Amino acid sequence: MKAFNKLFSLVVASVLVFSLAGCGDKEESKKFSANLNGTEIAITYVYKGDKVLKQSSETKIQFASIGATTKEDAARALEPLSA
Repeated sequence: MKAFNKLFSLVVASVLVFSLAGCGDKEESKKFSANLNGTEIAITYVYKGDKVLKQSSETKIQFASIGATTKEDAARALEPLSA
């Protein structure tokens, strides 16, 4: 009977440990957006708990706001910022 109680206690403890481990933080994401003077900015954070795993940003600007008239002009003007 004592052996059965010990075995049962061990099984219950194991089930509790594994069930609690499965309830850990899940990977989530949060997106922040803004529009400043015609420039659209979106920043996305992927996180787990309080740790940021990945950050990405997307910025859409008007050619005129950087003094460009074509896509090629804009690429030349922005190249130093993206290197």
